[in-house]
Amino acid sequence: MFLYEERLRAVQLHIKLGKRIGLTIHQLGYPTKNALLSWHREYEQRLDLPAGYVRQPRYSQARKELAVRHYVEHGRVTDFIRAWRQGEGQSISAKAFVPQAFELGEAFQFDWSEDGLVVGGLDYRMQVSHLKLCASRAFWLVAYPSQGH
Repeated sequence: MFLYEERLRAVQLHIKLGKRIGLTIHQLGYPTKNALLSWHREYEQRLDLPAGYVRQPRYSQARKELAVRHYVEHGRVTDFIRAWRQGEGQSISAKAFVPQAFELGEAFQFDWSEDGLVVGGLDYRMQVSHLKLCASRAFWLVAYPSQGH
């Protein structure tokens, strides 16, 4: 989001340069073509730009809460647990509980990240693999010069 002064400067330069979009963007390094055209249109209609605006939220708080409730009650894990319990002859409840206990070696989480390392005053970028064992909650981190090593 651009400040009022930045938008006004862009529109005034755009007018000064004979409404040449490419040249205006090249000199300023901003904005996009569509943003500049929109700002110029507003400037011509009002002879000024609005000082700022508040974007309306896309979804209301009530709608967000409804979506979360629906996900909890009808998610894939819940559907799987219901089907599994039905196969076992157990009663079916409206909500499912998924235990977060695992046997040793049964499950893990894995991810990559990019981190910086300073060695002898030189900055190196490295790829770090993160492995978290779910049963013991132990971390295993290994650093590589790249993901391809």
